[in-house]
Amino acid sequence: MNTYSLLDEKRFLVREIDPEVMVFDAVRLMDTYQVGALMVVEDEMLVGLIPSGIIPARLC
Repeated sequence: MNTYSLLDEKRFLVREIDPEVMVFDAVRLMDTYQVGALMVVEDEMLVGLIPSGIIPARLC
């Protein structure tokens, strides 16, 4: 079982982005989706996580 299937089973909507997305765009997506983190996915593999807590306040 992977993270995506676990969240899907619990009916959580997983928001993901491509590794090439700029940080400013990731912040905008988090605001749009009202989430605190985005999964970074490449070729259907989780390669990272961007939590809102690591983004400097001046970018938000």
